[in-house]
Amino acid sequence: SCVKLAYEHAQRMIEGNFTGRDISEERIPCDLMPPYTWPQVVDDVLQLHKVARALRADRYEQGALRLDNTKLSYRLDSLKFCGLGSAVRSNHALVFSSMQDGNPVSATPFVQREANQMIEEFMLLANRRVALYISKAFPDRHAHPECAFMAVVLST
Repeated sequence: SCVKLAYEHAQRMIEGNFTGRDISEERIPCDLMPPYTWPQVVDDVLQLHKVARALRADRYEQGALRLDNTKLSYRLDSLKFCGLGSAVRSNHALVFSSMQDGNPVSATPFVQREANQMIEEFMLLANRRVALYISKAFPDRHAHPECAFMAVVLST
């Protein structure tokens, strides 16, 4: 890995708001490991985004269940264990450690953007590959269903 990006950094690249080629662009506050350049990173992110979109389209074409439930992000009041005035907690991120506490003062819908979907797609791919590996390593580790019992289940 040549750089650790946050979702918002990858999203800027996907939207074309950061190309790494224009010195007037707002910089991404990450350390880039030599010999890599920002244009290379942007190109890689865009290629990964393209692959993720193809993987998602294929999953939906194969009948994948689509769950578009609304998720909430919460704004919390002052935290007891640090000097932060507020923090944001969402279904996907916790800005502070579990040792800290705060009370919710507002909630807003969490918007899943293309960068979130890209990472989610590769996490799903990794999970499928691990499941395939395990199923090959441990085939037929459960008893087969009894035909008589299945007939009863199917008739009800």
